[in-house]
Order: sequence, then structure tokens, then C-alpha cells
Amino acid sequence: MLGHRCDNPLCQWVAPGHVVVSSAQENRREWAQRKELAGSPLGDPRGARRRARALRDMARRDPREVAAELDRLRRLYGEQMQLPLG
Repeated sequence: MLGHRCDNPLCQWVAPGHVVVSSAQENRREWAQRKELAGSPLGDPRGARRRARALRDMARRDPREVAAELDRLRRLYGEQMQLPLG
């Protein structure tokens, strides 16, 4: 199984450190930890999928809107912290 570190359901990026070998149990445990991190898309009241769609739609209209929206989300929820590897 592969674990996807960004919790963005629309993400298509596959790169070392972004997608990692995992187990179902480890993936669930890490998901539960990330849900509590400030700035996690899992904590966004819209939900990760609606948040991702909103950012995607903004990028289609005007990519500059995405930076403004990410700044707004950081002010609301803080910076998403990464889980330690290993």
C-alpha cells in the first residue's frame, strides 16, 4: 500500500517522500495524527475534498488566486506540519 503525505484527494503528484510505502494500519494511524495538526486539510471544515476542489477551481480561473487562498487558510488554521518520517 502507498501512503500519500499531503491529504489532498485530488493530488496527482508521485515523488519520493510525498508517496511512501505504508500499511493500512500505519496509514490510518498517520491520518488520525495529521487530522489534529494545525493547517491540515483534514481539519478544514469544508473537508479535504471540497478544499482541494476549491483550490483546483481557483487555479483554473487565475493561478494567483491560489496563493491568496492558501495565505488565508494559513492565517485560519496555521501551517500544515509534516509528520516525522520513520
